[in-house]
Amino acid sequence: MKDIAKYDFNAPHSDDFAFEIDRIENKLILLQLGHKPRRDTFYAVFLIESGAGTHTIDFEQYSIAPDMLFCIAPGQVRYWNFTAEIRGWLILFTEDLLTTNLAYNTTHFPEDFTIFNWETPSGFLVPEFYRGRLGRLPKIMQHEYKNTDYVWRELAIQSALLLFLINVERAFIGNEQKVAHAADKLTRDFISLVNTNYNKIQSVKDYAHQLGITAGHLSDTIGALIGEPPQKIIHKRIILEAKRLLIHTELPASTIAEMLAFSDASYFGRFFKREVGETTKAYRQKFR
Repeated sequence: MKDIAKYDFNAPHSDDFAFEIDRIENKLILLQLGHKPRRDTFYAVFLIESGAGTHTIDFEQYSIAPDMLFCIAPGQVRYWNFTAEIRGWLILFTEDLLTTNLAYNTTHFPEDFTIFNWETPSGFLVPEFYRGRLGRLPKIMQHEYKNTDYVWRELAIQSALLLFLINVERAFIGNEQKVAHAADKLTRDFISLVNTNYNKIQSVKDYAHQLGITAGHLSDTIGALIGEPPQKIIHKRIILEAKRLLIHTELPASTIAEMLAFSDASYFGRFFKREVGETTKAYRQKFR
């Protein structure tokens, strides 16, 4: 495999916008292609009602069970292993859907949503309190989605999707302390920048410059809120991508080093061993 299979969003209708909602059981392509590692250029949410098996997302294996919810951000590598047919809701959309032409937009997507943070677990069991409303909102979205002649259809779908994601976020964070952390704009902006620039920028000072603050202020803030220095966050994101490419492709380590902005392949090898505790070759062989 030269690279991980990547899928772009394809609207079911040529004149439609970048959103789709359907029942999972109607999407046989998931059963046909879902067993191979893939990464998407769009957001995907799976709300499970029944079924069994596993869903592996960036090396974390989650059990498929009723009331499990999976929130997948663009670029994450995932694959399914079904042992019983799954039923539930599938929601697909691009970032543009929630960042353009949305009236009363007081949120910043995706920075405001912990559920799509690359450091956050991608799957969780929905608490009982939220199950009813999370089960109803997809029906509203589907109703608007199917009726293409509705006035303000796109705005209705955007609003229902945003309400759905807000309730997913509430269900996930679950306590006031996490709300405070998720609401810190500097932390959100830093993590978002790292996710976008990990293969170009490795310096805390450079990230601080982009954020308009000093490196010291960035280090103090991130350390206090996350419990790790910003350099560690940067390294973790680089290592995540290195692991994805080592396990899911046949690319040589030297090529991966270049893709991750390491001018010296031997330095990348030392960096990987220091962070992971084993060589790139040994790590790759574990999964062969």
